[in-house]
Amino acid sequence: STLSRKEALAEAVEEAAREAMSLMRMRPHACFVFLSAAYLDSAGPRLPGLAGALRAAVPEGVPLIGCTGTAIIGTEHSTTPIELEESDGPAVSVSLGYFASAATVELLSVKIHQGRQGRVQLRGEAPAFAPDSQCILLATPTDDPADVVDALGAATPGLQVCGGLASGSTRNAV
Repeated sequence: STLSRKEALAEAVEEAAREAMSLMRMRPHACFVFLSAAYLDSAGPRLPGLAGALRAAVPEGVPLIGCTGTAIIGTEHSTTPIELEESDGPAVSVSLGYFASAATVELLSVKIHQGRQGRVQLRGEAPAFAPDSQCILLATPTDDPADVVDALGAATPGLQVCGGLASGSTRNAV
């Protein structure tokens, strides 16, 4: 993950994305963007310039995935990761993903609920994953990531899941 602390959202996003692309040796399959909620104060919930700044640095067709958060983690012109809290001011982190066995990256949203006997289950139809698929989970603060992993695992045996809590900000956007 690369990090930028520029005050202007579009400049910060483009700087972090260009730095991340300079570290990639191949075309990424996905681009993950995490913004501190400080940008919402100045830019508002629509975050003007965000997509354009990303598209200026990341190849066309690469899915853009992201959210706001209270802590943003990344590297800033070094190899040592740092964590910036909301009180540290604006920050943008960009991570690029390359999945050796992935032909496509699909974005989906799942909902969970307490089923019979207190077991957590997917609400509605389970997503259709190919055998030995991989899933990157970005859970909301209202969902326990372990519950979502359990529900996905029960619905789709063999699914490999990684990820965690996507946003700790009470002022979520993106």
